[in-house]
Amino acid sequence: MAGSDRRQALYLIADQMRGITTAGRQHAANVSEAERAERLMGLAADLAAMADDATPESVRPTSWPSRGTASPPRSGSTRPSSTPTIASSWFG
Repeated sequence: MAGSDRRQALYLIADQMRGITTAGRQHAANVSEAERAERLMGLAADLAAMADDATPESVRPTSWPSRGTASPPRSGSTRPSSTPTIASSWFG
């Protein structure tokens, strides 16, 4: 797999994890489920950081939206190959 294909594949996996995590946290029935969702978001950030050769801290979310608040709409399910980093627009 070429470098850009691998990077795109990592983005897609991390994006799917991020979506599952967001829904899981918003619909968590208890604190344990919400904490599990936050751990999964951290793993998705680690994966995205690997795709960007960045530090995990640079792509981890700094805060979560309030429970029950919808996430900002996504423009699509794939990342453009010209996207240099996802830190500010994807997990921030």
